[in-house]
Amino acid sequence: MNQNEDISSSTISKDSISKEMLKSQILSLISKKPMSLADFRKAIQDSDFEISEYDDEKTGHGRERWKTNLQNAIGDLKSDGKIGHLKWNQYISPIVCSSPLEPKRFWLEILENSKAKNSDEVICEWEDYKHGPGSYFIQSVSSNTITFRREPVSGDKKIDNIKFDKTRVIGMANSLNAAGGKGTRVTIGGNREIYSELLVSLSPSIEIKEENCVEITDTVVESSSNFVPDDLNSDKDLRKRALKPGIQREGAASFRKKVLENYQNKCAITGISVVDAIQAAHIRPYNGPQTNHLANGMALRSDIHRLFDLGKIRINPEDYHILLHPNIESEYRSICIEKLDLRNVLIPPNKAALELLWGFEKNKWF
Repeated sequence: MNQNEDISSSTISKDSISKEMLKSQILSLISKKPMSLADFRKAIQDSDFEISEYDDEKTGHGRERWKTNLQNAIGDLKSDGKIGHLKWNQYISPIVCSSPLEPKRFWLEILENSKAKNSDEVICEWEDYKHGPGSYFIQSVSSNTITFRREPVSGDKKIDNIKFDKTRVIGMANSLNAAGGKGTRVTIGGNREIYSELLVSLSPSIEIKEENCVEITDTVVESSSNFVPDDLNSDKDLRKRALKPGIQREGAASFRKKVLENYQNKCAITGISVVDAIQAAHIRPYNGPQTNHLANGMALRSDIHRLFDLGKIRINPEDYHILLHPNIESEYRSICIEKLDLRNVLIPPNKAALELLWGFEKNKWF
């Protein structure tokens, strides 16, 4: 093949069926009725698209080039949240999600939780159909990438060294949102279901429920049940929270709504009623859905929430008096009440949870 033939081949590839053209076709076909990959292929073949010799060439996957591009186009649209992936080989138009993940903040949650893991702490266990069971650990964490390692080593790089970057995690969040907040392992992990296991293990915002469904967690523990703040690893949880104070957790829309209702839509410490500025703070640090109990929640203005998590604002568990750190006393005393007013609060803050904070060594500044 001479140089001119090379140029001609390049021109053919540019004029062939592009991934963007396939995306437009997919979006014109997608509906509430599930479609399979075979349905999309047939629709493309029956359309006005002219499948050239270049498009029909076999690629490294053993498929014609246009079929590979079609599959990649579906993957891109899924990651963008423009089509829903219910289960294996079933694609539909996006389903409205009542409590969607916020993708960028979801990534930060995964990143934060990965940094908090020890290198010898098992993230999850997974049995590969070919290589058998294995345990996954955090190998390394950077600002944009989380790398996992497998033990025992299988010899397959795709299994032994899995990487999550920001784009991938955001795509997995979009995929779950597009499925209405409930799907299967393949909804977020595709044909690599271990991705779903790793993601669920690193996030309190999603969990695997009955029938292997992956769902967005939006759990509020019934207020009729007692809240018992287990102090197992409480110091560790408190230290973690102090590193990232005032964080609003994803997948907790119902918890925030009920906490604010419990406090009459007012900040418990300042009394302000600007709802958009009020957050649901956990007294005993968040450690799974069981800590989403109204007795473990307080409605706090965002800056008060941050100072509360840092231990700069303390509440005496005996008489509910509010103490301010000397560094913030002059700025905040005028806007903070002297003592919690719980007369209109149906579920008061749990005293044992308040005692946990009161006794935390790092918070003892007087």
